[in-house]
Amino acid sequence: MSYSMFGTSVLNQTERAADMSMSSFMDQIDQQFNLTMNLLDSAVPSRDVKRWADKWKAHVDTEEQHIEELKKEEETQREELKDLAEQENLLDLKIGRLTKDLEVVEATKKEMLKTVVRNDIIVSMALNKFL
Repeated sequence: MSYSMFGTSVLNQTERAADMSMSSFMDQIDQQFNLTMNLLDSAVPSRDVKRWADKWKAHVDTEEQHIEELKKEEETQREELKDLAEQENLLDLKIGRLTKDLEVVEATKKEMLKTVVRNDIIVSMALNKFL
């Protein structure tokens, strides 16, 4: 029995209520209501609702587990990023030191070249004197 049938039945019973006693009328309404509720209960068995609820809970649990995995992965990536940042800082320091060393080498090279050129000039002058 559907809701509309229940409503129609109640309406028909209300029209006949004038002819009946009040207790008899209420008994019929209670019977009709109980019948409707029984039909509704049989239309959606509680085991189906429980099965649906179990499936939904499993889905929610899976999603929560996935979220936890993503959080762990994010934390791992943050740690890796920190390690990479530390390595980058160390490399920057090494590059700075190497740059300074290169500048010292370049300066030394220039000084040595000047010395070689001076020595070459001195040797050339000495050779010119003797020749």
